[in-house]
Amino acid sequence: MRLSKHITYQRIASNERGFTLIELMIVLLIMVMMMSIATSFIGSLTNSKLKAEAMHLSGSLRLVYGRAAINGTRYQYVINLDENTYRAECSEANVAVMTTEDLEEQERRTRYDRNDEEADPFGLGASSSTFDDCSEPLLENSTLRSGVIFKGILTSHNDDVVESGEVSIGFFPNGFVERTIIWLAQENSDSMMTLTIDPMSGRVRVHPGDMEIPEDFFEVEED
Repeated sequence: MRLSKHITYQRIASNERGFTLIELMIVLLIMVMMMSIATSFIGSLTNSKLKAEAMHLSGSLRLVYGRAAINGTRYQYVINLDENTYRAECSEANVAVMTTEDLEEQERRTRYDRNDEEADPFGLGASSSTFDDCSEPLLENSTLRSGVIFKGILTSHNDDVVESGEVSIGFFPNGFVERTIIWLAQENSDSMMTLTIDPMSGRVRVHPGDMEIPEDFFEVEED
């Protein structure tokens, strides 16, 4: 009788220990699942911000293309990679496309007082036809959403990908736009999206990931 009670007690104790281990495993499994769901949710939020910004930028570029053709006005789209801002500028004069060096020189010239001959002895402040900020609300200076950055930009008048400073994209009244590639990225993440602009149609395409530069990128388009 005593032996039977002892065996029964061992079985009960063994069952209790086994049930405790199972509970612990279930709790750990639930924690792992919750962490996985949280990570996935955060990742989806990150990608959604990046996608939303890519689509907004795509729409803005298409709007500038349409305005240049409808208004018969020369536009340029200026992107500041250091501040992650972008804006549209227009000029009724037949000005040339401005390279990164041109934009830096223009910024340097604006530091001079045009009426002060001593401060500007060589007349560097005097500029010819330049672009003005477009007053249209949809084309005002904008900033990328927090956490989204311009990773790099390549246009047909740049020899290599620009990763800092300002870059301009030329839009012409005849329906032509500079061939351009824009790389958007999420800070502290591998998430990227690439925008490409077709020079003949102005079509803006949004590609997932880090798109490589096509071999024929610098080839001249024929009408």
